[in-house]
Amino acid sequence: MTEQRHKMAATPARAFLERNALCRHGRPSHRRAGSAEFIAKTDPDLLYVVDRDSAIGESGKAAKQVLDNKLVNGTKAAKGDRIVYLDPFTWYLAPTALSSVEGMVKAVGDSLS
Repeated sequence: MTEQRHKMAATPARAFLERNALCRHGRPSHRRAGSAEFIAKTDPDLLYVVDRDSAIGESGKAAKQVLDNKLVNGTKAAKGDRIVYLDPFTWYLAPTALSSVEGMVKAVGDSLS
């Protein structure tokens, strides 16, 4: 992709992820868990959450428990009741299945209305 086309394809969300979601090698990583401090610092209007551990049967605190803290509860997303917990099967285990894609579109659409 040429530099010009790359700039045109970039979105604010993509630019945000490229700036803030870097793995230890400096490359973007969409699978990096965000800390409460990171969420509070970025203060999102809307927060999508996939509980990866529950999707793969890991024990431990559920995402809702982890995010129920002073830092996250102080964000615009929490204050506006705009933390959206996405279905882990759809978003993590079977994201390319046609029924999953339909579910993803519906979940995002419902969260924006």
